[in-house]
Amino acid sequence: MSTTLTHWIELVPNVAQARLFARAAGTARFAYNWGLARWKERYEARKADASRPPPSGNGLRKLWNAVRRQEFPWSYEVPADASNDALTHLQAAFDAFFKKKAKYPKFKKKGERDAFSMDARQLAWNGRHVTMPRMGTVRMVEGLRFTGKVLRTVTISREADRWYLSAPVEMAEYSRSRTGDEIVGVDLGLTTLATLSTGETIGNPRPLRKALEKLARVQRDHARKVKGSANRRKSAQRIARIHRRVANTRKHVLHTLTSRLCRENQAVGIEGLRPANMVKNRSLSLSISDAAFGEFRRQMTYKAPLYGTRLLVADPFEPSTKRCSACGIVGPSIPLSERTFRCVPCGHVAGRDVNAAINLRTLVVRGTAARESGDACGEGVRPSRVPATAVLVEAGSRARSPHANA
Repeated sequence: MSTTLTHWIELVPNVAQARLFARAAGTARFAYNWGLARWKERYEARKADASRPPPSGNGLRKLWNAVRRQEFPWSYEVPADASNDALTHLQAAFDAFFKKKAKYPKFKKKGERDAFSMDARQLAWNGRHVTMPRMGTVRMVEGLRFTGKVLRTVTISREADRWYLSAPVEMAEYSRSRTGDEIVGVDLGLTTLATLSTGETIGNPRPLRKALEKLARVQRDHARKVKGSANRRKSAQRIARIHRRVANTRKHVLHTLTSRLCRENQAVGIEGLRPANMVKNRSLSLSISDAAFGEFRRQMTYKAPLYGTRLLVADPFEPSTKRCSACGIVGPSIPLSERTFRCVPCGHVAGRDVNAAINLRTLVVRGTAARESGDACGEGVRPSRVPATAVLVEAGSRARSPHANA
């Protein structure tokens, strides 16, 4: 079964190439905003006259290509994919909106998530260099490490003052060797990022919280700059570099942790947290976002099959914190300020997070036993019940990753 991984590579363009990148990103942003305005016009027109065709990304793309030479001749200075793919992304944004997976699309602003797409078939790879139409040969920090077919669309984006290339590669077979065959449960938290069922704790770096003081100082300085001035643009770059460093610190810690968990264990049990609901607590929203629980689960989901590791995601309502890891009795709720678990019936005392991690490990062990029992009994016999409604990611299942650099 094929596996798709995305290699995220930093580009080192010269001054002229960096200007072309910025121009292509601006063209993509303009085409997206132009398409969104036309979409709204067509939607209102259809409300007044039901016989009119509904708006669509394909129709807007045809209209754009019909008028761009006369109305937007400057758009030909960059590859055509930059504007055409922007309208494809607009269609995807509306599809997500109609499926209630995202909010209504908004107009894009200059300097926010600048990016554009290109057809991978027009790119030529040569070691640590990639040749792009109209851009020339651009140096990369590292070569393309994955061996396989680069899929149709690659994305070039800017973070602060640096440009990155995101190339999805489809490989017929890709796996990594595992160094251990243990079973472990992982409890995520805010005081410590992760607590393992072995008792080991992984510290929480809190990159954003540590950068808040410096960030506030730079933002105050930015607010005093004259709008449109060169100094204001420079201060905006300083703010962006701080955010990039925060994001890179968080990614490094999470990639290191998730790779280690998948490499050293044959099975891992994690919590099925719902960060979107958790951040509604205004007292903890900053710390929860800074810990990036959702990113941890995403990385574990695509890395586990690569190492042949079985991943069990517990049900969000599984009482792993309230359940005694010794006798299995579920006790009353425990306030966050209480860091020690005490079981009244059996007298078991343990750290709150360690107790939860052990319960998650128990779920994995019971799930494995139920799976083996089902295999032994055959298809017509129902195996013993797996606790909760756990989601099991089997080794060898298809893995997809937006950024698989670790």
